[in-house]
Amino acid sequence: MRLTTLLFALLLPLCMLAQETVLRIGILRERTFRSVLVMSAKGTCTVFADGERKGEIQVNDGLRIDLTGRHLTARSLNLSVTAKESIELVPRMDNSGLRLRLPESKMAERTYPGSLRIISEGGRLVLVNSVPLDAYTAGVVQAEAGREHRQEYYKLQSVSCRTYALSNVRKHAPEGFELCDAVHCQVYHGACKVDSIKMAVEATHNMVLVDADIKLIHALFHSNCGGETMNAEDLWAKREPYLR
Repeated sequence: MRLTTLLFALLLPLCMLAQETVLRIGILRERTFRSVLVMSAKGTCTVFADGERKGEIQVNDGLRIDLTGRHLTARSLNLSVTAKESIELVPRMDNSGLRLRLPESKMAERTYPGSLRIISEGGRLVLVNSVPLDAYTAGVVQAEAGREHRQEYYKLQSVSCRTYALSNVRKHAPEGFELCDAVHCQVYHGACKVDSIKMAVEATHNMVLVDADIKLIHALFHSNCGGETMNAEDLWAKREPYLR
């Protein structure tokens, strides 16, 4: 009873979580590809090559980026760009985003909020989506929880996913981003399209779970427990009073 009271008492907005918190997510890491087509979801998108502004693409245009040797080449209807290390696309509208396709794959088109950086690394393309925390949280809840659940469940999942993200922001630091989009971190397939999930994320804005020392907990969750759970120390080395 004491533990339950403690967790709910500490389920509160923390001032340290500013509205502008942005996470860098490594996306599509489980695929190997040398070409990607990126389009603006709404409005104009600015294109940078190795940090230098090169131009813009309109909503009715697309930029195809190819890995050519060790360099990146990018072409649209009105733009031709080369880069040694990276090409970045940044929407000019905050509520826009980027549509993404892999020409060499049958993967359905995805839309990602925020900006996208394409990097040449080890003979393949690496994609990093810089996304506001709540937009990322909504995308994770949609991918992890699915549709047609009750609003209160989506609120709880939003808090859990947000907490997990913030407590694991160093997980992929050596690779140049913070979290990946697979089960190694949290599943994330881009922008959320479910209104009830967006409402739940907004209703729990800045809410996280912390322990008695006001530190973010390991907000773990699973898709299927098989009918029973375990204590943290029975699976990992460290005992956690909230994972019983």
